[in-house]
Amino acid sequence: MKKIFTILASAILAGGAFTGSLVPQIAAQQTQSQIKWETNYAKALEEANARSLPLVLFFTGSDWCGWCHKLEDEVLNQAQFSQMAQEKYIFVLLDFPKRSAQAPELKSQNEALRNKFSVRGYPSLVIIDGKENVIAQTGYQQGGAASYASHLAQLTQGKKMEFEAVQLADDIATDEPQNLDQLRDEYRKLVGKGEINSSGAQVVRAALLAGDHGRQMHYSVALIDFEVLSIEMERGQREPDQAVLPLVEYLERFGEIDSDSWRVELTIAQVYFEENYYNEALEYANRAHAHAPEKVKAEIEEVISSIQTSLNDHGEVAAAGN
Repeated sequence: MKKIFTILASAILAGGAFTGSLVPQIAAQQTQSQIKWETNYAKALEEANARSLPLVLFFTGSDWCGWCHKLEDEVLNQAQFSQMAQEKYIFVLLDFPKRSAQAPELKSQNEALRNKFSVRGYPSLVIIDGKENVIAQTGYQQGGAASYASHLAQLTQGKKMEFEAVQLADDIATDEPQNLDQLRDEYRKLVGKGEINSSGAQVVRAALLAGDHGRQMHYSVALIDFEVLSIEMERGQREPDQAVLPLVEYLERFGEIDSDSWRVELTIAQVYFEENYYNEALEYANRAHAHAPEKVKAEIEEVISSIQTSLNDHGEVAAAGN
């Protein structure tokens, strides 16, 4: 039954944004179940301001601190923690080894930051905003990855954060479509290299969205982000809700004015269906049917029937209103 759904959905989508495989393969080197750590503080601060995200400074002793190792083993190196926290913070590793060699400039940077933020013990995690205001400080906590991710979220919840305005390149002319096309290609290239979270990629992304006087570049960026997150979902690094989030956010902003919004909704339905989220799949398939032109409604009705059959086979109850 899933094969029937996929064939139908792919055939309908072929006339729109997607051709061939639903999730095109990107030649990317993705992080395998670990947080992306930055050791260059200035670079991390630039990225934090570009993305308006707080920084988590991890002060550790890699070759002597037992509690640091315990925090890493139980939390920071766990896939569940990276899934819950990776997109919410910029993570900076500040190491203070006693036996291992360390580059003089890195040692000097780390010592200056230890003094700046008055760190006295290890492990210490200092959360700051883009203007280097301290939001919170914490250390080892029992409970595992999910509990620690929630702990960080509670520390930052409701806290006022400030960020520096990022100056985009002067040669970006937002009123010239050709330049935006070049920026889109550059963003896709960076994403293809596995650099979606880099400051460079985020600056290009911000320029694309800022220069979009309609919705087309927002749509292109949503698709590029969706491709990456879908691949991570297939690897078990993302939940379906996270994978489709760029498309959902696009619909929330432009769904009412995009005559092809039904294609996006059907794509979301397909992702949910293939991951056995039948209620969610049915919801978005019904939305697609409501917004689609008459000539494709019959095909979408077959998709809905396929989802409903699978939902019934698994003994689930459709969400209210479906």
